[in-house]
Amino acid sequence: MLHPQVLPVATFMLVMAVGYSGVLTYLNSYAADKGLETGASVFFLAYAVVLFVARIVLGPLQDRRGDNLVVYIAIVAFALSLGLLAVAGSDLVLVLAGGLMGLGFGTLMSALQTVAVTRVPRHRMGVAISTHYFMIDLGVGVGPVVLGLLLAQIGYAPMYGVLAAGLYDGVHGRRDRARRRSTVSDPLTAP
Repeated sequence: MLHPQVLPVATFMLVMAVGYSGVLTYLNSYAADKGLETGASVFFLAYAVVLFVARIVLGPLQDRRGDNLVVYIAIVAFALSLGLLAVAGSDLVLVLAGGLMGLGFGTLMSALQTVAVTRVPRHRMGVAISTHYFMIDLGVGVGPVVLGLLLAQIGYAPMYGVLAAGLYDGVHGRRDRARRRSTVSDPLTAP
């Protein structure tokens, strides 16, 4: 059962999970192609260490300053991580991408779970969490298929670049498009 109040947040996480699935599925092959196996072997260690510290810092920050600040920090970190993967030329860059991925995707999972449970009555929290994680699982499950089609056409680094650009556009492009819509006058109602 999916909770309709949580679907907007959970659908956003589905999209993020598709991007993350590109790392889970293709990182080792990408690193092997570039000779960065050492960086790949430390990638998820960096992810875990940064995520551990980030939760200690960003959890209270979310409580004090609200959801948006933490979510935007996480989205930017996630986009930067994917961007670094697109240009990775050394093991160090791969490890930095892992740390940013922990700050980004790792933080998004917990921050948006918090948002999900605040949208429902207390007795529906289980359904809210279930909806949140169902959509993440769906994204991680479908992502490799979708990204595999893209990967076959453009390769690993460009695929990560496309994912980073998509996140950037999702954050900044949406705001810019909204600003343009609000400043464009309707020729039918203009004096």
